[in-house]
Amino acid sequence: MNWIILKQPANWISFSAVAISLASIYLADSGWFAQSWICLIAAGVLDMLDGMVARRFATSLEYKELGLHVDSFCDAINFGLVPILLVAIHTEFHAASFVIGVIYLVAVIMRLSLFNTHGLLTFDDIQYYRGLPVTYAALFFPIFFIILSFTTFSFFWLNLCSVILVFLYLSSLPIKKPKYFYRYFLFILAFCMSILLFLGI
Repeated sequence: MNWIILKQPANWISFSAVAISLASIYLADSGWFAQSWICLIAAGVLDMLDGMVARRFATSLEYKELGLHVDSFCDAINFGLVPILLVAIHTEFHAASFVIGVIYLVAVIMRLSLFNTHGLLTFDDIQYYRGLPVTYAALFFPIFFIILSFTTFSFFWLNLCSVILVFLYLSSLPIKKPKYFYRYFLFILAFCMSILLFLGI
């Protein structure tokens, strides 16, 4: 019974995303900061893919419920714990980064819990998230890291990103669920950002 989780292809994608995001911590600790954020972007891309695969292959309610729990736990690691550890390493474990990181992680847990409880909003047959999905951390943090390449205030920018995301996660702002063109746009944006980071721009 415990191995039923491994029968779902989407869960394997989720576990792969965890492995990649955890690898980013080792890269950051070794001074490979740009590469560590690329790993976070990759985890975000895999998170979008696992949802697409889950909708295609989850054939029973049990599989869907298990997949939801697996996805939430993986999201808490990939877009909650990992980003604050990367920020902590980058800011040399500054005390303020620790405090902001704890607040950020709590916000991620709250956001995921609220989503699992209330699900999506629906208006005129269009689905919306209530507040920004935590997966967007895979875009926001690398964007702010790219901004760092033009300034020396690394402590300020990365912690500012955390604070902004806390408010967006817990807001009631309706965010349209990515579909078709928007989803491909996010894939392209992720690819372009990865190239910029790889080239050190």
